[in-house]
Amino acid sequence: MTSISWVHLCGVVTVAVIIFASLMLPPSWQRLHTGHWAVEHFLAYLAAMWIVAFGWQRPFVVAGLLMLLAVLLEVLQSLQPNHPPNLLAALSGSGGALAAALLAKFIIFLG
Repeated sequence: MTSISWVHLCGVVTVAVIIFASLMLPPSWQRLHTGHWAVEHFLAYLAAMWIVAFGWQRPFVVAGLLMLLAVLLEVLQSLQPNHPPNLLAALSGSGGALAAALLAKFIIFLG
């Protein structure tokens, strides 16, 4: 595998872990020890976007998809009784993806 293929694979695995963590784990496991779940959502999408953006070299396209994914995951959480959807969580995830896209575009622009 080339180095780009490894980056693609890492990005897909990161997104899959985000999906698994947001839909399958008990609510008590989803929070950081400090209880700042909005920060957790922001950092998770920031990390996923950071990995995926450099693999595809189109950070705003990837950020748009991850922002839609953040909203979709929050809507899907309404299907489980112990995971109520939260607008702030969707906005935190979307903000993390957008922040990483802006930083990635800046670094790509400089390079």
